[in-house]
Amino acid sequence: MPEISTSGTDPVGIKALYTTAVWGRAYVDRFLNYSLRTQLSEGNLGAFGPDSLYLLFTDAADVDYVTSSEAYKALSRIMQTECLPRERITKPRHGDKYAKLTACQNHALWKSGNFDAIFFGYGDALWADGSYRAAARRLQEGYDAVFGFGYPVNSNRFVSAAKVFDEGGTAQAVSIAPRAFSQHVCAHLHPMAHANNWNNKHMGPCSSYVMWDVPGEGYLLRSFHLHPIAVRVLPDNSEFFAPFRSTLDEEFVARLYRFHPRVYVCTSSDELGVCSLAEDSHDTGTGPYELRPPSVGILAEFAEGYAGLMHRELFRHSIRLTTGEVHEERWRAAEEQAAAIEKEIERRLAAPDGILALEHPAAYQARMRRQTVLRHMSPYGEELYRKVTGGDHARGSAASRSAKGLGRGIVYVLHATRATRAFRLYVLPRLNWRQRLWFHELLTGLGINAPLIKSEQGAGRLRGWGLWRWLWSWIRVHA
Repeated sequence: MPEISTSGTDPVGIKALYTTAVWGRAYVDRFLNYSLRTQLSEGNLGAFGPDSLYLLFTDAADVDYVTSSEAYKALSRIMQTECLPRERITKPRHGDKYAKLTACQNHALWKSGNFDAIFFGYGDALWADGSYRAAARRLQEGYDAVFGFGYPVNSNRFVSAAKVFDEGGTAQAVSIAPRAFSQHVCAHLHPMAHANNWNNKHMGPCSSYVMWDVPGEGYLLRSFHLHPIAVRVLPDNSEFFAPFRSTLDEEFVARLYRFHPRVYVCTSSDELGVCSLAEDSHDTGTGPYELRPPSVGILAEFAEGYAGLMHRELFRHSIRLTTGEVHEERWRAAEEQAAAIEKEIERRLAAPDGILALEHPAAYQARMRRQTVLRHMSPYGEELYRKVTGGDHARGSAASRSAKGLGRGIVYVLHATRATRAFRLYVLPRLNWRQRLWFHELLTGLGINAPLIKSEQGAGRLRGWGLWRWLWSWIRVHA
């Protein structure tokens, strides 16, 4: 990539694809009135050239509403824009919002081949001025990805406090300086963030991150799941364009950056600031949350179930949300405590299965659950499945009930002769991602349970369609 200018007004010399998916009129209005306006500032989208593309997904019924808005017209004057109906990308079976979002992000990855980088955004995210420029600068320095943390804030209180949203028209770009942005975030953090404060008597159920108070200066944070804000397009990497099934933060990151990762973590809010507008329904307390006393065991249990090698590497970075002048002595106690906790988590994660099953059964179950959910990424999927089910035919052993008729007989013979195990151990590792995906779908159709299927009814339906899904995927790729 070309050298980036250090000037605050010179354009960034990279060709980027920006993608956001937002649907539902209330969320579309939030995106147009708040999120997009913070992106239009000179240090964000305004720093990029007209050859970049902003790819937006929304409901077909709202496409005209979005494209006729003043904010979208202002965006079109900065760069190329494309607003696609979400229904063209997502299928009717994509029931929850995460599945729909994953489908849209996979489509954006597929279209990113002609660009230098891809930026992933969300409809409720607000950005401090200069955040996009800072991320682009790190990519140009040689990093493959830039990670940051999005703090959840009370939407109404944050918007009211940041009076810049009331200035000008709905197409007016909103520029919030990093320190002012951090001050608003600290003042209006959502209760779900406070629930993960190590200084509290209790912690919330979502233990993907932990925070420490630094009196008078902000917060220190460690997180397993950071958002890949900007990613360098890797056209020579066959796994870059491979569709992921779970989420961007969980599966795509774990798969793409598991070997020799060259990633940059933004550890200071002065460099990059982003927050998400959360609903104010739980503003008065933490009643809806299942609270437990803070402990390393809670964080290690979460890591077993939801953190891969890349996520554990991200947790080693301390992230500072600073609101004023930084005095290192005030941050030292929090930094030392965070380092000690991270070291203890690593020790627990290194425990063998036998010890973990005896001493921390919940963490052991989380470890097995992650292995079976993401077994399609590994050539040892069948062995992991047998380990989780314990060979119990009543729980759905791959060699018995999962197929019917001829399919059941074929599966029985293959398992009896250990052919499937040999195939996964010696042949599958030598295949590329597309061939591996085809064979996974084929075996799904013949009787091996598909991942990410929670209901028995859904599992039965997918097993019945697995062979045809494999054939259809082969036809689509070779068409």
